[in-house]
Amino acid sequence: MIDEIGNQSAVWSQYGLSGLVIFALFICMAFIVWLSMKSATLQTAAFVAEVNDSKIRHHEERKEWRESNERTADKLQEAIKELTNSLRQK
Repeated sequence: MIDEIGNQSAVWSQYGLSGLVIFALFICMAFIVWLSMKSATLQTAAFVAEVNDSKIRHHEERKEWRESNERTADKLQEAIKELTNSLRQK
């Protein structure tokens, strides 16, 4: 057991500070990656919400356009009927 402790201290004396620095750099990289993934997730959620809202608004606009086109078509059909009837009467 004493040999193992002595052996571990030899490893730490050989790689201790550099190993600690490398480990700290890996932890920093993992934290940066985690933050960027969290930010990307939030941005994606905001984008999806915006797209869904836009889809709903566009659907309502299309409904208004269809109703407007139907009214215009009805008016044109009525005008054509009136013209046809007036030409038949002459």
